Amino acid sequence: MWNAQDVTDVLTSLTREGELPDQMDLPRNPGPNFDQVDAAGEAVGVATGRTLSPTLRATVSLCVINGTHAAPGTAVDVLWGRPGTPQRTIRATVTPLPFKPDHRRTDTTTL
Repeated sequence: MWNAQDVTDVLTSLTREGELPDQMDLPRNPGPNFDQVDAAGEAVGVATGRTLSPTLRATVSLCVINGTHAAPGTAVDVLWGRPGTPQRTIRATVTPLPFKPDHRRTDTTTL
């Protein structure tokens, strides 16, 4: 999950002075997204499919990441923005899937 304050900083950058980073389409960009994921200053993966989840009340994305950084709770950074534009570092935390319990196969006779 992406850090809410860092995401808010990008979204509100339109109202402040300074360099303007690429903006985030809400709830998501209709095309593919690929953002570099770093840990301790080293590239360790790629985040794809960023979206704002109203259910989780958080920004989330899927990530292909080096196994040594894939444990739930691991702090990583997502490099937001296209190369050549003012990029931002978005703090994120590795979270296991599914993001929420999947009750589609719940035995309703026990409810």
